[in-house]
Amino acid sequence: MADGNSGGVGVLGVLVGALIVIVVGGGILFATGTIGSKSSTVKVELPKISTTK
Repeated sequence: MADGNSGGVGVLGVLVGALIVIVVGGGILFATGTIGSKSSTVKVELPKISTTK
């Protein structure tokens, strides 16, 4: 840390790293269908129960 730039490059590196994590994570979630799907509801079908004997 003897270069005397007051940590500006380090802050820029942290910001770029965080942006890369957000973009890659968003791409993974979009590819797996967690986000970006048209129907976000999960359909659960219950088994049919007959009441007649």
